[in-house]
Amino acid sequence: MKLKNNLDEMQEQKLKQIEHTGFWLFFWGIFLAMMIQIAFFSGKNIWLAAGEFAVFLPVSVWVAVQCLRNGIWDRRLKSDPKTNLLVSLIGGLIAGVFCAIPVYRNFGSLPGALATFVFTFIFTAVVCFATLSLSASFYKKKVRAMETEPEGEEA
Repeated sequence: MKLKNNLDEMQEQKLKQIEHTGFWLFFWGIFLAMMIQIAFFSGKNIWLAAGEFAVFLPVSVWVAVQCLRNGIWDRRLKSDPKTNLLVSLIGGLIAGVFCAIPVYRNFGSLPGALATFVFTFIFTAVVCFATLSLSASFYKKKVRAMETEPEGEEA
């Protein structure tokens, strides 16, 4: 049974904008909830964030793969090494802070928290940069393939 679309073109575009905003609010909300749970409850019960993680990870992977398959990177950011490095450093900073907080809260050790921050910052920034660089190379390869594709054909 095929259902008829009752929306006109303007309503369809507005619905897509609403869905877009809703998706990103949901995405970043779950991310923030996981970070708060990790930062404040990590030593007690790490499984508190398991439900959010079980939703967040597959959605993140699916969106990333679909964007790369369709030659889409980002509306505002470029897929160049400078941008990838900046984003990786920001990611490392966020991860470092959220991993250092439980160490300090649970053990009261500032040197331990700083060591955790430095290790997490470096590790996360390196892994993030490598992942972004690899993704950027896939993206650029896909864009080149799409640009050389004859008109009227779709992959």
